[in-house]
Amino acid sequence: MLKINHKEYDVVILGAGMGGLVCGCYLAKAGVKVLIVEKNARPGGYCMSFSVNGFHFDACVHSFGSFRKGGILRNIIEELNLQKRIKIKRHNPSDTIVTKEHKINFCNELDETIKEFSQNFPYEKKNIKKFFGYINSNQRDHFNLRKQTFQDILDRYFKNRKLKAILSVFVLGNAGLPASKISAFTSLKFYKEFMLDGGYYPKGGIQTLPDVFAERFKEFGGELLLSDLVDKVHIENETVHGVTTKKNGFISSKYVISNIDSKQLFLDLIDRKEINPIIVKRINKLVPSSSMFILYLGLSKRISSVKPLKNIWSLASYNIDNANDKAMNQGINHFEWFLVRVLEDGRSILAMTNAPYKTARYWQENKIRLKGIFIKKIERIIPEIKDTIIFQSAATPHTLYGWTHNFCGAAYGWAETPLQFALPGLAQTTFIKNLYQTGHWATIVQGISGVIYLGRDTARIIIRKEKKHVV
Repeated sequence: MLKINHKEYDVVILGAGMGGLVCGCYLAKAGVKVLIVEKNARPGGYCMSFSVNGFHFDACVHSFGSFRKGGILRNIIEELNLQKRIKIKRHNPSDTIVTKEHKINFCNELDETIKEFSQNFPYEKKNIKKFFGYINSNQRDHFNLRKQTFQDILDRYFKNRKLKAILSVFVLGNAGLPASKISAFTSLKFYKEFMLDGGYYPKGGIQTLPDVFAERFKEFGGELLLSDLVDKVHIENETVHGVTTKKNGFISSKYVISNIDSKQLFLDLIDRKEINPIIVKRINKLVPSSSMFILYLGLSKRISSVKPLKNIWSLASYNIDNANDKAMNQGINHFEWFLVRVLEDGRSILAMTNAPYKTARYWQENKIRLKGIFIKKIERIIPEIKDTIIFQSAATPHTLYGWTHNFCGAAYGWAETPLQFALPGLAQTTFIKNLYQTGHWATIVQGISGVIYLGRDTARIIIRKEKKHVV
């Protein structure tokens, strides 16, 4: 669909990632006239899949959480009546971490996970139970920990540095920061919604999620404009009044909801005269999350030694901060931690680690070398793949930028440090009237469960303002 049916909407949403799609579904269901504009030919953002040479890969997102009874994702799927359209399985164990001394599983049952950790660290047994119990509780003080770090929480419960490193690598790998830098609130939410309630995956690949939500959005009467790019958000008297796209020109709207990179929104799409110079300075000081180096491998035969769709984490160094600092400043030469995952067909492999943006030239000169190092590392974890690789490709941070236009190819929005959490005027509600943000650039949430929660919540703000029926 290249042309829209109207030139005036109640709401225009920038970006058809999961946050934008969920937001659009709730608005359209409530009778709001809404348009989603997406620069790519398919919806999903990082939550997409692709096929090449007979192999099927998920581009970036590898699994999701919060699908238990009463979980965020399950509630939203039920509220939008999508239960029969998405077949979701949960894999057990969902994650396994491998170090020189340990092999520990994250299981579907919390007691089994506690047992796994306790068997590996018997002297920390009581504290392990207390730690996971605290995460799984409905403690209202979790939000009060937003200005502390996850390292503060780990130090409160544990003494063993190896145990703390193992627990922190999941945060590093899924949120882009080591425990010493990431907000404790973000980490606790991540653990509860993704590690303790994780391992879910849709039949057909991760692209199934955005495809089904996009279909539902259109059934509710929403319009999805693909392969078009918003190049201006119009502001008058500190109030939004529409957007301009490359192919459709000016589109009037009462509200604009951004599900794209905040820096692009405020500094590229809006005239500088409409933004206070103090805000510009504040945005320019913000630090994006790390990007990723992602490896895609196709094998000549199915893997038999590893269960498909389980996340295997390799940790070579217990000094997480040092390993992360070296990788971000010097480049990923040693792959001291990474995630590897065998996909549904047993012949496609996805592997990833955090990576610095650097220059295009750097990646052109080092991509082949780094692929080789990465493959050797994976062969140590899964020896069976040796001599069976018939396809290989990789995504660099510049590839991720091409997919989403995220600043510096950021994989997780702004870095979720205590100082960058829920920033006034740059979070869900912005300093411009009727301009909102949703998704992981809103400095509040991360992960699929986080962005879909915020998508629904943002929609409800506008539904209440417009006095529509809240659904």
